[in-house]
Amino acid sequence: MSFEKIGTIATIIGTVIAVLWYLGIKPNLSEESTTPQENKLINEPSSSQKTNGQPATLSDPPKQSCRDGMISVPAKNYATKQFPLGADYLHALGIEDRVYIEKTFYIDPDEVTIEEFNAFFQTLAPEERAKFGLDADWENEMKPNQAPYRLLHGISWQAASAYAKWKGKKDGCVLALPSATEWVAAVLYAKDLSDEKFLKNLLSEPSEWSRSSCHGSPEKHWLLGIPKGVSREDPGKPSCPPDMKLDWAGLRFVFHGNENDSK
Repeated sequence: MSFEKIGTIATIIGTVIAVLWYLGIKPNLSEESTTPQENKLINEPSSSQKTNGQPATLSDPPKQSCRDGMISVPAKNYATKQFPLGADYLHALGIEDRVYIEKTFYIDPDEVTIEEFNAFFQTLAPEERAKFGLDADWENEMKPNQAPYRLLHGISWQAASAYAKWKGKKDGCVLALPSATEWVAAVLYAKDLSDEKFLKNLLSEPSEWSRSSCHGSPEKHWLLGIPKGVSREDPGKPSCPPDMKLDWAGLRFVFHGNENDSK
């Protein structure tokens, strides 16, 4: 083949390649479609894969939806006639005939366990533990290594609120203690469902800290549920104690939805 023909063919090939580039079509000029570095990035396991499905750091997105495992309480105007603890209990909370929930929210079916809270407890410096009333006596009483699945109790409102913030940050969610209104709505919804197990979990000990302050004091919050030794038939009124460590106080979370939650 003459050099002239070779030159012509080369010119044609060059023209075709130029047209392809112009059209945005990248020709495959080699057997390797990615560089070694690109292959490393493609085959590199994600952060969640490296940690068996758990976020590697606080900034990693959660594996599951924030509301997984929670019970959805629908937006609704709930009549309080069937509230199992009676009108006096509701009146103390400032609730009369109805409870209006404007937006669906999600609530834990059970209170937090000792094991769950212990993950937060282990991150606290000694001075933080002391501030929250979580001293050595508390740790000895809870025995997190011996009874991990027992329901948490014996905590202050400050400890409950701090745990909500910590867990929310860790899971990439916005978690909170329920308001008194939300807790009442959850009780009424459990009644509507005839879900005795959920209802019992809401009402029975330990009592639960709420985020609703009581009697006009920012240093007191409603403690909801039926204290130990008190019957459902004669529960009295909800407790409005100082925000201190209380032997009968536990907690659960609500979730209201946020932009990071998978739909």
